[in-house]
Amino acid sequence: MQTITVTDGRITEVRPFYWDTPAITAACAPPPALPGEEHGG
Repeated sequence: MQTITVTDGRITEVRPFYWDTPAITAACAPPPALPGEEHGG
C-alpha cells in the first residue's frame, strides 16, 4: 500500500504506507487505571 500526492493533476509524491498494528493498538487502547480508580464488584 502507498500514499500518493497529486498536484495540478500530476503525481508529485509516492510514499509507502506502513500499517503498524502494535502502535495503532496502543494508541486506541484505554489508558491504564490509576491506583484507586479500579471499579470492581
